[in-house]
Amino acid sequence: VGVGVALFRPHNAKKGEGALLAAAVGNEIRVYRVAISPDDLPGADDDDGVGAGSDEKENAKHLLLGSVHVGDGFGCNAVSWSPTGNAIAVGCENGRVRVYMVLPTASSAGGGSGPSLELKLASDCEGHEKAVCSVSYHPRGG
Repeated sequence: VGVGVALFRPHNAKKGEGALLAAAVGNEIRVYRVAISPDDLPGADDDDGVGAGSDEKENAKHLLLGSVHVGDGFGCNAVSWSPTGNAIAVGCENGRVRVYMVLPTASSAGGGSGPSLELKLASDCEGHEKAVCSVSYHPRGG
């Protein structure tokens, strides 16, 4: 079973936004919001100490935002964020490279609960005879 992870933090991220982590395991891609500094945790702006307690902060280090089943027999080996953070490329065991657009859902816009991102297949590239073990975007591309 292949495993790949990629971290994306926008250059204009606001305090408390954290970063996005794409994890490719088996036949599934999951996107999490993760805290990579104490400022990214709930209650970080509370100067008076009121707000999220230390136990709550410890449990708020990641939040699943969305996931997609790539397909049976695909076996995700590698994952990479586009430089703009709007797409994820996935290298698969069966020689395919799939690109997913990362789209906010209505629940994220309305403040609802549940996953707040949708991963929509944008491209399915065939042609490699062996497993794709690495994928990467050009730094200026998107």
